Amino acid sequence: MHRLRIPAILFCCLLIFGCVPLIIGGVGVLGGYAISQDTIAADTSKDIEKLWQVSKDVASVMGLIKTADESTKTLQANIYSSVVIVRVEKVTDATNRIKVKARKYFLPNIGLAQKVFVKIMQKLE
Repeated sequence: MHRLRIPAILFCCLLIFGCVPLIIGGVGVLGGYAISQDTIAADTSKDIEKLWQVSKDVASVMGLIKTADESTKTLQANIYSSVVIVRVEKVTDATNRIKVKARKYFLPNIGLAQKVFVKIMQKLE
């Protein structure tokens, strides 16, 4: 009975939340993540410059970057007919936060935000 408990919990998490919790569990550098209607945010111990560069790389591969502001570490891109905004910010000396927001025709597109977020986290590994 105990052998089925963990796989059942993982399966339920996958059904309810999608693949982000499982991937985040595998990354190990994230302090936590938050999901809103159109935004995924997470704290990480990765270097802010590395996080910013990887975010730009992923956005440019997946779509077309419209603006990229180095000073605020914010970029806006068109990916799959959606507007995606990626923001990297310093939280503490050891922690940085990444936020990925996606909207298509003014409606939330959390699936795309999740996809961009996961690609950024995978590329950081």
